[in-house]
Amino acid sequence: MKDALLPHAILIGPYKSGSTFLRAFFSAHPDIQWSRHAHFLQNDTVYKRIGNDLYLDRAGPGKLVVDMFEGIATGYLYPGPEPVPLSFRLSQMSHYETDGLRVDHQELARRISTISPDIKVIILMREQVAWLRSVYHHFIEHMESRDRSFITFLRTLEGKTALSAGMFDRTIEAYCSQLSSDRVLTVQLERMVSQPDSVFIDLCEFLGVPPIKNNLPESAKNTGKDLRAGVLIRLFSRLGLEKDDYEKIRPYIWPIKNVLKYLVPNRDPINRETRALLQAIYSVSNYRSSQMINIDLSELGYST
Repeated sequence: MKDALLPHAILIGPYKSGSTFLRAFFSAHPDIQWSRHAHFLQNDTVYKRIGNDLYLDRAGPGKLVVDMFEGIATGYLYPGPEPVPLSFRLSQMSHYETDGLRVDHQELARRISTISPDIKVIILMREQVAWLRSVYHHFIEHMESRDRSFITFLRTLEGKTALSAGMFDRTIEAYCSQLSSDRVLTVQLERMVSQPDSVFIDLCEFLGVPPIKNNLPESAKNTGKDLRAGVLIRLFSRLGLEKDDYEKIRPYIWPIKNVLKYLVPNRDPINRETRALLQAIYSVSNYRSSQMINIDLSELGYST
């Protein structure tokens, strides 16, 4: 692999946890270059055929390379060679056993450990109820229009994968066992929002590059769909409108979006009972994660 460029670190996600903001920071740092190749690690066919030979990009002189693919933290692998269709992942009829899909954090961590003896991993974290809400809003317009509720989403393959991925202790444990704890960094979205300067200093220290001043604009943050957008999409579903129909009327909705703020209720798709159940499900995982990373996650709003 004479021309191969192996990454120094891999950001494995999960998605909807601040990766867009970090990507903007990597772009602004003069000593960091980011890429997006790591998706092949989840594809059994591609990985077995070419292994790490997929890393063939060239970096600028003296650049530290961070490869990013936020789907790795979900832990699922598929036989390939083509990615699993979104329609399949969002169908309630899909199961992991179908087409050889499986969740295996240890195997993904093992594959990453073979890239380089000094490879580092960045794991993003976000309070699970807020994260699941954001993931649900990300996929809602791609769901079957007959039922786009939050509970229905959790019954899909994508929803089940998200539920499992919220057990952060499993992900942290897998990577610490395959690498070592000093080569694994967790970054909490809540700290990115409240203490971005401190997070970026920690990140630069972990990567071994000098810190830079944080001058990122608010527009660098991808806040995703708000609660009202989710309400509108569910309303369109009840009216029989599909995603293509929504795209057609979007230009007419956009000019009156400020008016819609007052007409559309800011309703949370996760009711009180479901929220309490999710918090109970993740409390033990969060307690174990707190011990592993030496951060009291309860101070950041995580259930423990």
